[in-house]
Amino acid sequence: MAKNLKKAFSMTDLVIVIAIVAIFVVLLVPTLTSIAERPADVADAHTAERMNVLLKAQEEQNGKPKTMSEVVDLMAEHGYLLEKMVAEDGQTFAWDEENNRFVLLSSSGEVVYSDGDATEDNNKLWQVVDEIPVLEEEDTRYSYYLSSSFEGTEVSVMNGVDVGEHTGIDVLYNSAALEEVTIRTNGGTLTIKALNATVNHYGMAESVHIQRIAKDSYHLYGQVQGTVTLVEGIAVLESGSSADTVLLAPINNVAENVILRVSDSASLSAIAARVQSVLDAASIEAPASVQRIVAA
Repeated sequence: MAKNLKKAFSMTDLVIVIAIVAIFVVLLVPTLTSIAERPADVADAHTAERMNVLLKAQEEQNGKPKTMSEVVDLMAEHGYLLEKMVAEDGQTFAWDEENNRFVLLSSSGEVVYSDGDATEDNNKLWQVVDEIPVLEEEDTRYSYYLSSSFEGTEVSVMNGVDVGEHTGIDVLYNSAALEEVTIRTNGGTLTIKALNATVNHYGMAESVHIQRIAKDSYHLYGQVQGTVTLVEGIAVLESGSSADTVLLAPINNVAENVILRVSDSASLSAIAARVQSVLDAASIEAPASVQRIVAA
């Protein structure tokens, strides 16, 4: 009867087995890691989906929100306190103003979740912040809503900003980029130094100083208690807006550098200039009831 011979593993066989096991480990670890992380990701995505349902319902009734403040208030009514909401893995919830939906941003600023189209314009992505980040020119910039934890009396931004519930904050918008931004103030002074921008201004301000807005334009949708000073560019008082006075103050009194448009349903007491020639030569469209005066 033949003997059963058992052959032991050779060193070569052992190396091959170890190599195969190593390959399986390399292939499985990312999958297992993804499975482990998935519950948190799914929970954040579901939260964004539920908030988007609220946004769409509101949009069907009243149109898209114009400011981040409107979004914050709507979410708070339904128990979502945005400034206290923290997503997993360094991600953040951001409101896509263009498409009126919440998305999830990774720590590097990439959109990692959206239940539809996502804007490619970072100025249309709004984040809730405790302070305005200090950024270099090449850094990705978003628009910011100031949380209740913000401390300060002034902000300088190169993007959109909404001061939230804070009052009397002075805002300086200073940018050379070709962009459209939304700014919401609640008192204080708004100063604009923008080479190529279009600025949509909501809320209330004590005064507005437009140092430069090139051939694009400043659009007022809110209220200015005092004077809107226009040094260069186009200012438009939209329907329902109000201001006490618009002062046309072009450098060297070059009237061609300022353009004013006032809606018939806007409220404006007077259009002023320091010399009569500016009032005569500037491009002005306004109701006949608005006074035109030479200011001292």
